[in-house]
Amino acid sequence: MPMQFIGFVYVEPCTCGNFPEFRVNGKRTGWIARCKKCDKRAAGSDISAVVNSWNETIQSQTIDERLKFRVICPLCQTPRNTKLLRTKEVGYDASKKEFYLICDNPTCQGFGTARMVSKQGDELGIEAIRERIEVDRMVMKTLLELEGVDKIFLRNSVPADKAGEYVDDYEITPAYLYEWDEKQKKVLVREEPWTIKDDSGKDSYSLLPQPVALALIKQLANNLLTIY
Repeated sequence: MPMQFIGFVYVEPCTCGNFPEFRVNGKRTGWIARCKKCDKRAAGSDISAVVNSWNETIQSQTIDERLKFRVICPLCQTPRNTKLLRTKEVGYDASKKEFYLICDNPTCQGFGTARMVSKQGDELGIEAIRERIEVDRMVMKTLLELEGVDKIFLRNSVPADKAGEYVDDYEITPAYLYEWDEKQKKVLVREEPWTIKDDSGKDSYSLLPQPVALALIKQLANNLLTIY
């Protein structure tokens, strides 16, 4: 599922006091800003590598599980995810035979005691936002067909059988599995790479946000260097 991103650029007003408007640069790929009144080029206005279409391919399963397993503290509203972003302390409800997270926000009145709960509608997963996703998909398809604007392509996952060649273990999103130890009366936590099916059905490891953001910055910097 594609997400889109448009960067923001600060453009200085013209020396005549008027603000510029953006136009397609006819001489080279990109956009420039020129004064509406005197047609002077605005400072720092070549933004062919700054205003980009950011096409980040996010698998449907990724969105679905991030929604279905999302929980919040009922007091401070701090969000977590029972499967992907656990708190330090995990509890077990024997009557419901289910595990739950305990708020670990030190500024919360429920720190160490408040049981985190699901948000209404999250149990529907991706279906709760399916219509919005389809609209985003159509918008992204249109953006990718635009000419004259550099594009940055990102993926938030890597095929499981190729992960060792391209990423380090600490770049992969961990998934948490819980087990109740009746003898010790405590929750045991096991961690493993979060394995998802991409939209072609292939096993993949989902990446943490940091390496994806780093890839965005790296590509953006490279694009800027080719211009300036």
